[in-house]
Amino acid sequence: MTSIILRAKKLDWMLIAASLGLSAIGLLSIYSSSIQRQDFSFFYRQAIFVSAGVFLMLILSFFDW
Repeated sequence: MTSIILRAKKLDWMLIAASLGLSAIGLLSIYSSSIQRQDFSFFYRQAIFVSAGVFLMLILSFFDW
């Protein structure tokens, strides 16, 4: 358990925050364009892929390459 906490402290949190921020801006952009057309399928698809990417990024960051 302490190994996970130590590994989490060594992560580059600024890089993670920047990628999450850019993903949020992209999702907001797709959402705003979806409001006009009343078709949210692209937004939902992008939200699923962003969530999967963030999950994989966090899981893979704990492996020492």
